Amino acid sequence: MSLRPSTTTVVRKKSYKTGVEIRKNKREDNLLKKRREGLAPSQQQLLDGTQTTVVFQKTVVWALGNVAGDSPSCRDLVLGQGALMPLLAQLNEHSKLSMVGNATWTLSNFCRGKPATPFDQVKPDLPILRQLIYLNDEEVLTDACWALSYLSDGPNDKIQAVIEAGVCQRLVDLLIHLASRGCIKPLCDLLICPDPRIMTVCLEGPENILKVGEADKEMGMNDGINLYAQLVDECEGLDKIDNLQTHDNSEIYEKAVKILERDWAEEEEEGWGTTNIAFISNGCGTIYVGVDSRTTCKGFIKNDDSNKYMHMEHCNVFATRAGNTISCKKMLEHVEEHYRHKGKIINGIRDASVKAYNFIKRWERKNNLKEFEASTLMSGWKVGWNGVGKDPFVCRVRHSGVRVKTKSNQCTGFVNGSGASHASKYLDGCNLEVQVSNELLQHVIRALLYATLFDESSGGYVRVFEVLKQGGYEIVYNRPVLRALLDHYDALASYLSKSLFFLFDKLDYNYTHDINVKVQEGFQRQFDEEYKKNVVITQGQTYTVRLLHFKNPIDELYERLERKNSQRVVLPEVRYLSSVRIEEIGEAPILCGKITQELVRNLREI
Repeated sequence: MSLRPSTTTVVRKKSYKTGVEIRKNKREDNLLKKRREGLAPSQQQLLDGTQTTVVFQKTVVWALGNVAGDSPSCRDLVLGQGALMPLLAQLNEHSKLSMVGNATWTLSNFCRGKPATPFDQVKPDLPILRQLIYLNDEEVLTDACWALSYLSDGPNDKIQAVIEAGVCQRLVDLLIHLASRGCIKPLCDLLICPDPRIMTVCLEGPENILKVGEADKEMGMNDGINLYAQLVDECEGLDKIDNLQTHDNSEIYEKAVKILERDWAEEEEEGWGTTNIAFISNGCGTIYVGVDSRTTCKGFIKNDDSNKYMHMEHCNVFATRAGNTISCKKMLEHVEEHYRHKGKIINGIRDASVKAYNFIKRWERKNNLKEFEASTLMSGWKVGWNGVGKDPFVCRVRHSGVRVKTKSNQCTGFVNGSGASHASKYLDGCNLEVQVSNELLQHVIRALLYATLFDESSGGYVRVFEVLKQGGYEIVYNRPVLRALLDHYDALASYLSKSLFFLFDKLDYNYTHDINVKVQEGFQRQFDEEYKKNVVITQGQTYTVRLLHFKNPIDELYERLERKNSQRVVLPEVRYLSSVRIEEIGEAPILCGKITQELVRNLREI
């Protein structure tokens, strides 16, 4: 038996379809005609119940919503005919849920549109909306929340009226419920939408969720952690918001910056300072890059073990950060994102440095020519025809421009950051003309170590990397400063003839630099014009080791300290240390020692 429809059936269906279209078009023509003639009064009468039953009232409510949602002028026409109060009358405890759903949707259309509905005209909605947001119906909740969103969009008096309506706590509860149901990932996925209008709205979702998490955190909930910030990060929302800092739309850019500053600034490696070195050997063209691991913030040591380096695998460039570490990190991530989308490497190192500099200039234009207070050293290889690195390059990228160096008849490169002058001083005393690869490596380690011993903003770990031709990098040296000093004591001992080690009992000093001003004053008072400055070398669980630098050799000073303190009792924990005596600044016990290899080894052990 054939299942193919007969000719009669096809004709019947075609005729039915045509009739539906004719009736639909006729209905739309009539609707437009009635709008022009003033439909609203008749609909209001129907809504009042004076001319119809409940069955038709639902249809009338739906029709009013359709008309009001067509345009602001249609909305004002409906409201001008007095439709609001009869509509609100339908939203009572005796109404069926289907009527409540239709009426809430229509109510939201009464509040929607630009220019906004005159607030006094729709302000009576607020008590009803406060009741609606407690109903257990998703469509009613959605439309009621949209209505509140429209009503609060505007000057402070509108926002205050919505707050005084008593809806805020319920809205927060709904937001938490949504977040727990997995809405964060879809919201974060929308943050790559190309339409700026949609993007602006999409940002408001994560922003409001993060505000709830921050409020919980400030109240001491969740162990002082913003759980929603963690969820946004896990859904790749943090990366997407971070990328929006370079968006062409200023409103989106400013909103993204505001979110990052409020919800993630403390979790980033925010801080300043560092010393970094990038050098190329004159033999095989090996590239060595050195960087310390300390970040400081407003004079305080914030982290002694931060990773201030980044390998941009999509262009095979290895970079280290200096100055404002967050700004520098964002610049490098912007360059990496560019190459991730580009999908291939063309002269990666040279092109990447230009991309980084363009980011700086763009940032400065957006910030009224405020100077970009960060810099980076970028290292890599110019790619040959076979895709393997051919020629080594190191680049310094900062506010003032890009400088580039490549292989020459002597080892060449850059020093950068807060300790650059100290590293340069050490390298100036090295023979860089006939160095083999390993000799250059030792010079880079020692120059970086020297900077950490004399620059207050550098320290933590001494880390040196080799940037590989075939791609990637290899860590070739990674030691805490005291361990590095023990490794290279003989090469640096002559530079420490004007220095003494001081050991602070951390029972009195909970955080290294929070009393640094008092410590400086104490040293100045104790040693007067002999004293120059001090640098924190390491922070242990029990003690903090400082290196004090003086203007002249300290042999005579040390003998004077020995005599003065020979009768004092040494703390039991450090009794075995050689060449150590007690000195006192204020209430705090301080141990001082003339630098020897044995003392460095013992300090490491405690």
